[in-house]
Amino acid sequence: MHRGALELGQDTRAVVDWARANAGDVAELSLMHAWTAFANGDPDTTETLLHDVLACVRPTLCPTTQLEARLLETALEIHNDQRTKARSSLDAALLLAAPADLIRPFHQTDISVRQLLLEQAGGFGRANEFATKVIHAVSTVDSRQDDALTDREHTVLVLLSSPAVHRRDGIGPRCRSTP
Repeated sequence: MHRGALELGQDTRAVVDWARANAGDVAELSLMHAWTAFANGDPDTTETLLHDVLACVRPTLCPTTQLEARLLETALEIHNDQRTKARSSLDAALLLAAPADLIRPFHQTDISVRQLLLEQAGGFGRANEFATKVIHAVSTVDSRQDDALTDREHTVLVLLSSPAVHRRDGIGPRCRSTP
């Protein structure tokens, strides 16, 4: 919820307050704050908060927290023009994600990370096979970004807009009249 609110430009304090009240002082709170700092253009705060998450200073509730932190670290290093460090962070993220076949965090990460993943295809050593799988999955989803509707949704809209499904007064389905 936090990332969704952040991407929509909404205030994330309510989500953070709820998480703190219900989960306590956990690494996920630091990760939320790090994403907020990154979105607000504060790389120093982002780096400090990420260090806490990656160093396991606080307990972690979700098994993907370290992976998401590595992906944010990759985005931060790209932002800081530290391409070698970014590539190393991305490699670490791939190695964390591969055993569980976790692809969604790569789709949800910053676009600069997905771009680096594409640019470095074939250069991930032990993680090459998984990286290829992620690239394919993310590229397939990204290629549909321009069109938010699926093929099935388009078909339904076409059918709904056809005159055959509307009554003569234009409201609701057309009922067949019997003689």
